[in-house]
Amino acid sequence: MSSIRVVLGLVASLDLELEQLDVKTTFLHGDLDEEIYMEQPKGFEKTGKEHMIMRDRKSKRLWLSQERYVNRILERFNMKSAKSVNTPLANHFKLSKQSCPTSEEEKEAMAGVPYSSAVGSLMYAMVCTRPDIAHAVGIVSRYLSNVGKDHWEAVKWILRYLKGSRNKSLSFGKGNPVLEGYTDADIAGDLDSRKSTSGFVFTFAGGAVSWQSKLRKSVALSTTEVEYIAMTEAVEEQQFKLEKIHTDENPANMMTKVVTGGKLQLCAELIGMEYM
Repeated sequence: MSSIRVVLGLVASLDLELEQLDVKTTFLHGDLDEEIYMEQPKGFEKTGKEHMIMRDRKSKRLWLSQERYVNRILERFNMKSAKSVNTPLANHFKLSKQSCPTSEEEKEAMAGVPYSSAVGSLMYAMVCTRPDIAHAVGIVSRYLSNVGKDHWEAVKWILRYLKGSRNKSLSFGKGNPVLEGYTDADIAGDLDSRKSTSGFVFTFAGGAVSWQSKLRKSVALSTTEVEYIAMTEAVEEQQFKLEKIHTDENPANMMTKVVTGGKLQLCAELIGMEYM
């Protein structure tokens, strides 16, 4: 998906034509006089515009959205009428293994909860077009083997956030076709192991093309150590010029910690996320 998003950024910023073909069947593609249209992947269609990619030719802008997919998972998990919220997670969630069921009765009661299916559905949205839920999805995915009530409430909270932001999309073409990377890390954020979470996000042509929120494998001894680890992972993704910026200008903040609604909106704007 990162490569696809980079290509979309180039198309938008340089005002190029976009064509698609299957290399395995190149013998089927000859010189045609007709216009060729690409059918969008499932979940990316917009009601009434199922076979269109949003593009503003005059302003050299292009949008990538999964609004229809979000509507489908909201319906699947009976969350269409739930009250929306403005953050993927809230500070009152203190998720840990302490919330996991210990008795057989508790485990049996949670066995019917579609936790794994919901987390998997959220993960698909996160990987494709929703970097704003990367941190939240990363946290709830830690408890797939023994889910508790608090963990399920957190998943429903993420779904409520998606309900209120279902038409949020990645936009390309607003900025220069230059690759920029941002990193951030918390310190001892995991309540069970006291391991830290590091994250990065790369933008191209104004829109996010690659991102990650990841729990570290070892416990960091200082904030300096964990920040260096985060930068190392980002450099492995792509080499870039190292420069310290103010926290208010760093969209990777939302990859490593729970932030306020205002801060989340600022981070989203910095990586080209906007409402359609």
